[in-house]
Amino acid sequence: MSQGTLYYFALHGRAEGIRMMLDHAKVEFEDVKYSFKEWPEHKAKMPNGQVPAWQPAGSDKILGQSGAIMHMLAVKHGYYSSDEMEIFNIEWVLESINDFVNTKCIYPLFADTQTDEQLKAFETETDKLYKKMDEFLAGHGKKYMAADRVTLADFASFQHVLSFVRNPV
Repeated sequence: MSQGTLYYFALHGRAEGIRMMLDHAKVEFEDVKYSFKEWPEHKAKMPNGQVPAWQPAGSDKILGQSGAIMHMLAVKHGYYSSDEMEIFNIEWVLESINDFVNTKCIYPLFADTQTDEQLKAFETETDKLYKKMDEFLAGHGKKYMAADRVTLADFASFQHVLSFVRNPV
């Protein structure tokens, strides 16, 4: 039986980590994927007019904000932690990804054309993030990004990579 409905676009992005987490946990859910053409007719019913959004089964409430949704589902399905160092590791990974996004180097990728300078900035910032992540992973001695088991940090990291390698151009 479905445990809820995930609303997003028909692409990878901020909902992909949620999808991966639910699939890994073998949670049944409805995955509503809007085309950009369809989106305007659905936007008003979404929290703050944004997706991803999650609607728990049996609830009229639709929840917004991808990070909040991921945290809630991670706690519910065992992908968070009660260990303070694992919590630190999970949050460190999430904040490092946020630092990258806050450079705004990804924004030009949503335009029809990019300058060489914009592409170089994206490459430079991406390289810095992946080097930082590699060093973190090597330094804490855990099997995965934050622990010796899969956590929210792994889904968030892989979501980030998939957003750039699996989306249509």
